[in-house]
Amino acid sequence: MVGSLEDYVSALEHGRIVDFVYVASAVVLLHDLILTLHREVLLVWFSRWNYTKVLYLLTRYIPFAANVVILYNHLLPDVSDAICTDTFKTAAWLYFMGLVLAEVILMVRTWACWGRNKYIGIGLAFWMLLCQIPSAIFMYKFLNSLRFWSTIVYPIPNSCLVVQSNRLLWGNWFVLLLGEGATLILMVIFTYRTSREGSNTPLVRLICRDGLAFYVYLFCVTSINIALTLALDNEFVAMVSPVQSAIHSVLTTRIILNLREAASQRLHDISFDLHLSDTDSRIHGSRLSFAENSAALRIADVS
Repeated sequence: MVGSLEDYVSALEHGRIVDFVYVASAVVLLHDLILTLHREVLLVWFSRWNYTKVLYLLTRYIPFAANVVILYNHLLPDVSDAICTDTFKTAAWLYFMGLVLAEVILMVRTWACWGRNKYIGIGLAFWMLLCQIPSAIFMYKFLNSLRFWSTIVYPIPNSCLVVQSNRLLWGNWFVLLLGEGATLILMVIFTYRTSREGSNTPLVRLICRDGLAFYVYLFCVTSINIALTLALDNEFVAMVSPVQSAIHSVLTTRIILNLREAASQRLHDISFDLHLSDTDSRIHGSRLSFAENSAALRIADVS
């Protein structure tokens, strides 16, 4: 616990840094929402309901809910250690849920890239369970180790300072890294096979670009979080969760938006070609064009 005046001041300084990170993660989410809201309304809100739409909306807005819970501490007229514990655990499980849903989106999309192969689907589902069960256990043990010190120091807003925790959160990120590693390997193989087969349509290029680049970004972010969790002082360990959640939310939702936008444009182009066709050769050419893109359109349909 906080003892001397130096410890007290140091705890406040560390608490401010953690709060700044929470605010930064919320700003990232809000900034991305503002940039993509017009596309989201057009491509998601008015689309038919399916499991991908539900996954998208949950992955997009659960991190916002977690940040609202964190903000709740700062708006209370009085805050206690018990309130700090309850609100932080609630926010942490919301962050965890958002990450799991983001991983589901990535795995479903990877499965679609592989033609919805039954064995790939079963393997990914099994791997998902194998990773997420121990991940939830690591999260539970980490949250139970947390001890808080609540502060009310005018004019500083109410704050919940972590004064004790273990480092088991690194296990959560490591298991997440294993899950992302599996999807990354499958996407590397898919991209290689696609390039060898000569598929070079805009939609296929988008699938390969987002599939590979975004997966690499997420893999690198998770690796950095593992290093930070092991290197930082205990009071800073928990602050990597909102950052990880925000980045996963932004990248996975952009994958879906990019796919839906590209697929919508491709279908419009094909329909336009068919509409203008006035000879059998034109129609035949359009059908060939559609056949070449059928696999890519099936992938986009999952999104």
